[in-house]
Amino acid sequence: MLSRRRFVRDSLVAAGMATIGANSLVPHAAQASRRPRRSSSSRSGMASPEVASVPSLVPCNYSLGKLLQDATTNGSFMGNMVQAPQGSKYTITMDWQLLSGPVDGWISFRVKDLNNYYAVVFYPTQVGFVAVNGGVWTDVARAFRPIDTTHPATFTLAMDAYTFTLADDAVPGSPIILTWTDPWQISVLGGWVNHLVGNGTKGYWQSVVGTALSTS
Repeated sequence: MLSRRRFVRDSLVAAGMATIGANSLVPHAAQASRRPRRSSSSRSGMASPEVASVPSLVPCNYSLGKLLQDATTNGSFMGNMVQAPQGSKYTITMDWQLLSGPVDGWISFRVKDLNNYYAVVFYPTQVGFVAVNGGVWTDVARAFRPIDTTHPATFTLAMDAYTFTLADDAVPGSPIILTWTDPWQISVLGGWVNHLVGNGTKGYWQSVVGTALSTS
């Protein structure tokens, strides 16, 4: 099952990203140092654009589909990150299917830095919100919802400032089954989303669609 230690490290470290400033995501220095540099035609004394560039933090839409993650043989968890900024109003519609192993999948979202972000977590009979605040992992809310090989995790996450809701799209009318408001106000702007499975789990993201409903 998901542990506090795994949440803190996540696979964000592997992504090589460090901190969101006022207007930018700063690549980790060690990661940036391994990136290729432009030829000598670059202006003297100026850093290579590949090294110095930072991604935009203007909220945007994104989608992925047919992503198979097989962590049954690698001895670790597996994550696929998408640099898709999320603002104060944003939705993520997801369809995750367990193929084998334990129910151990989650999405990290509104990532401010390595120690401050949120996640939607799948459990065998529940789905929940987790908050990571200053590196402290907190299981903040759960709702009953079976998730297994015959019950995919089909949900819509809605972000409205610091209030988060989760609708169950497997039920007609997509009722909201989980609501939580962050009292710490950890992050209202996130630089990326990560899609993960735990060690021993084989899962399949049939589709994930992020939709920006605000520009900040």
